[in-house]
Amino acid sequence: MRNRNCGRKRGFHSSRQPGQIRIRALGEINQSHAAFAHLAHCPHNRCLCAHALFKRRKLRCVDESPRSAEYGEPFVGVVEPRVKIAEAGKQYNLTPYGTETMHILRAEKGFIIVGQDTDSSMTPDDLNMGWCVGRTKPFSWIGWRGMNREDCVRDQRKQLVGLKPIDPTKWLPEGAQLVFNTKQTIPMTMVGHVTSSYLHNSLGYSFAMGVVKGGLKQIGERVFAPLADGSVIEAEIVSSVFFDPKGERQNI
Repeated sequence: MRNRNCGRKRGFHSSRQPGQIRIRALGEINQSHAAFAHLAHCPHNRCLCAHALFKRRKLRCVDESPRSAEYGEPFVGVVEPRVKIAEAGKQYNLTPYGTETMHILRAEKGFIIVGQDTDSSMTPDDLNMGWCVGRTKPFSWIGWRGMNREDCVRDQRKQLVGLKPIDPTKWLPEGAQLVFNTKQTIPMTMVGHVTSSYLHNSLGYSFAMGVVKGGLKQIGERVFAPLADGSVIEAEIVSSVFFDPKGERQNI
């Protein structure tokens, strides 16, 4: 498990509800909000598990989902809490993961990093997320005018797409410029760039996200990344959601 933040944030995922792990690990410990007043803001008691197991440390639940919980802790003594929590949750298939894992998992689902996969010029439509904008409201709303400017609705805007290398072992460097035609003189006409990229893993192939001019209408087309060493990586433009595209795994 790798972590870019020196181990200060750790997460655990289980095939069972985290609350079940909490009960088994804590036994008769008082889990009421009154007993843990400094954590009373948390709507779920699952973060109390780490605090009760390690009273001398200040641990805090910083994120959670129906099957996952993430906690923050002081840098000193970073290993012991992970080991003991993982041990307590073995019977529930508890799996520890770090921030590097979260980077990969979010990209597999097409979740963006603002400022990396997007810039300040992009709109929800550019991210193929126009569905989340309530355009049928009977009144005007903040952002309506900006999103309907002539520049924001033109066809050749850069749009977020998935990139799947034709050779599954090839890795598209982040920041690599993209072209539709490699048989052109330099300087080539760039049509986009790679924003996030990961080596082949559980998906069985390398994958990337990037912005391409008119990309959402180019699904299934090929794009090329000419690299500084003279090599070219060919990729297919696909949906930015690589894993569980219908979201069926969230129905638990």
